[in-house]
Amino acid sequence: MVGPDMDNKTNTPSHFECDILIIGGGMAGFFAAVQAIEKGQNVIMVDKGTVGRSGFTPWANTFCVFDESLGDESESWIAGVQSKGEYLVNLDYFQMLMDDSLARYNQLLKWNIVDTRLEWEKESGISPYKYLKGHDRRILLPAILKKLGVKLIQRVMITNLLKNDDRVVGALGFHMENTVAYIFNAKATILCTGAGGYKAPGYPIHNCTFDGDAIAYHAGASIAGKDFMDFHFTGDASPWNVFEMEDEVFVNRIYPTRGPSIDGEGIGIYPIFEIHNEAPPLKTFMPEEQNLDNPTDPRSKGKSLMPKMPSGNIVMGAATGLGVHKSEGVWPVDKNCFSGIVGLFAAGDALASMICGASYPTTGMGLAGSAVQGFRAGEAATAFAVQTDLLKPINELVDLNLKQMFSPLQCNRGFNPRWVNQILLNTMAPYYILLVMHKDRLESALKQIEFMQENFSNRMKANDHHELRLVFETRNMLLTCRPSSDQSILEGGSWV
Repeated sequence: MVGPDMDNKTNTPSHFECDILIIGGGMAGFFAAVQAIEKGQNVIMVDKGTVGRSGFTPWANTFCVFDESLGDESESWIAGVQSKGEYLVNLDYFQMLMDDSLARYNQLLKWNIVDTRLEWEKESGISPYKYLKGHDRRILLPAILKKLGVKLIQRVMITNLLKNDDRVVGALGFHMENTVAYIFNAKATILCTGAGGYKAPGYPIHNCTFDGDAIAYHAGASIAGKDFMDFHFTGDASPWNVFEMEDEVFVNRIYPTRGPSIDGEGIGIYPIFEIHNEAPPLKTFMPEEQNLDNPTDPRSKGKSLMPKMPSGNIVMGAATGLGVHKSEGVWPVDKNCFSGIVGLFAAGDALASMICGASYPTTGMGLAGSAVQGFRAGEAATAFAVQTDLLKPINELVDLNLKQMFSPLQCNRGFNPRWVNQILLNTMAPYYILLVMHKDRLESALKQIEFMQENFSNRMKANDHHELRLVFETRNMLLTCRPSSDQSILEGGSWV
């Protein structure tokens, strides 16, 4: 192989073949794998972290459910999401959410991944960890997949999609513990890689770095811009400790929530405009609790088990770089999670399905959207795979990708990816760049990003396999952050 220790036989590439390759092991990947393998497909799931513990899925605590038996009306939900999403909602995918959310929620109930009890009582003397031990998705998700026969390959960073002519036929990456190359050959590939951020202190999504956006873009797919910023906040006393954990192991529950209402506010970033006066109180970031017309409706009655909210003044930017859920990622060309590149599908936060539009309209739409779209992507990828043969990638392109993948390990000099990441974060994190958009400031940030792309992206050096991962993560962040600052035309927004 081309790469480090070329004469070392332990570095011979590992080859895998399957019908469906799923990249990413969160909620979208989970449902995609379940649907594909239950349809008789040979499924491999590869994750650069650990299945069930990577990305956003471990931290989600709400699941939006449309249920006509509880009085839900599609017209009301559509009016609510359109008004809060500034009429930039993809109604086809929002309809998919309404059609499928209850079925997906019931599956999670069957698997004990969600808990139907209304609340945890501190007076019971039972710790939150013990209370939720039987519902820990970090344990249950991989266990269910293994039982179904899905092959899990973990700690492998995917750096390229492999193609034969205009068709995606697999992926290439390396194991982060030993730098062995992994080559996957598949009839269909589903990106469930999540969205990303710039590794800011705060919301714990540091392994999400827009990997799916980058590899899809390089394969020829269209990706969405980063026009609409995420709302997650933290406290300025200990920004890293966003959940204020003390002596308990964090295991949050998932409880059902209602859909968007035309009344009240969504979960937005509008309070940041008050920052020139004082840090806004936390309650102004959150939507008002909905009054339930039906007292038997279990939705919106649950409680998170986060012990405290962040200490100090509430500040934005805890997930710097993250967009509104489902507003970034691969741009779908149909209603079936198809990327427009033959053989390539996407779901969850890796798919720009625009079910929320320009702002997050209510809690639970992120996780529910990922479950619904994962299921639909697994269905669509299976329909494609059963009608096609397994094509091999072009050997010359595989060799070239291998050489390029390992080249940072062979550099004698170069920039440290940690330093480049920090410069990127420093450029994009200030609220007057990230949130309070102004033409002059954004143009200045864009110049900085362009310089980093041209001078740093291909000049980073890795001393080991962990730094090699950081090189690719930083490249991916640099690639996708330019649309965040290049706002010469804003949809659903305006210059301040």
